Amino acid sequence: YGNIFTSLQWKNLRLDATFNYSLGNDIYNYQRSILEGGNMFYNQTTAMNNRWTTDGQQTNIPRANYQDPMGNARFSDRWIEDGSYLKLKNITLSFAVPVRSTYLQGITVWASAENLFTITKYLGSDPDCITAGSQLLQGIDTGLLGNARTVSLGVKINL
Repeated sequence: YGNIFTSLQWKNLRLDATFNYSLGNDIYNYQRSILEGGNMFYNQTTAMNNRWTTDGQQTNIPRANYQDPMGNARFSDRWIEDGSYLKLKNITLSFAVPVRSTYLQGITVWASAENLFTITKYLGSDPDCITAGSQLLQGIDTGLLGNARTVSLGVKINL
């Protein structure tokens, strides 16, 4: 895991970007195990429409059984997923307005965005946001919401 920082400047225009990445880590998708485990007490995702129903059918989702006597919802490597990702964590575009004043040293106008996109094969909400603050839950997706996408605008005035 790590970060890639870049900063480009041309005249008074500046572009800064931060990418986060992680390679080779696995995530136990507990959220998916609940929502695709065939449990009659929980809502299920539409993936359950592809469950095994007839002989010879090719699918990766087992048959749904009352009270799950086959243990389809138990811990299984079926719920282990590749947690590798590349995320554009932050990008900022700024412009330094030329100022010729004795009262102002500079004005910078900027726009910034966070969490614009994540490239991943992970089926959960966000491979970068999977713990509840406990060391024991590292690598387990318990269904926390992913990081919010935000956009900010601003003006910096140097007196």
